[in-house]
Amino acid sequence: MSSLPYWITARLPYYREQQESIIEEQRRIKEKASRYDLLINCLGYEDFLKPMLEKINAEISEATKYPLEPEKQRIHIIRWNAMREVLDAAQNDVIETRKERDRIKQEELDYIRLMNIQRGEEVNA
Repeated sequence: MSSLPYWITARLPYYREQQESIIEEQRRIKEKASRYDLLINCLGYEDFLKPMLEKINAEISEATKYPLEPEKQRIHIIRWNAMREVLDAAQNDVIETRKERDRIKQEELDYIRLMNIQRGEEVNA
C-alpha cells in the first residue's frame, strides 16, 4: 500500500500519460523543424519559391487587365487569394514550427540550469 493519499495516487497514471504525450509532441515538433531547416538551407529553395510567387503576382495583374469585366476580375482575384493563402499557410507553418522548437529548447536549457543551481552547481552561460 502506498503512503501517499488516494487522491494523489489515483491521478499519477493520468499525469504520467499526459507528460509522455507532451514529450512526444515536443519530439515531433523538433523533428519537423529540423526537416524545415534542411529544406530552407537547400541550394534551390529560393529558386523553388520564385516561380510560385511570380504565378501568384501574375493572377493579380491579370485581374487588372479587365477593368470593364468584373466577372473576370473576380475569378482572377479568387485564384490569387487561394494561391496566396496556400503559400502563406505553408510559410507560417515553417515559421511557427521553428519558433516552437526554439521555445522548447529554451525551456530545456532553463530546466537544466535550474537543476544545476538546485544541486549547487553554478552555471556560467
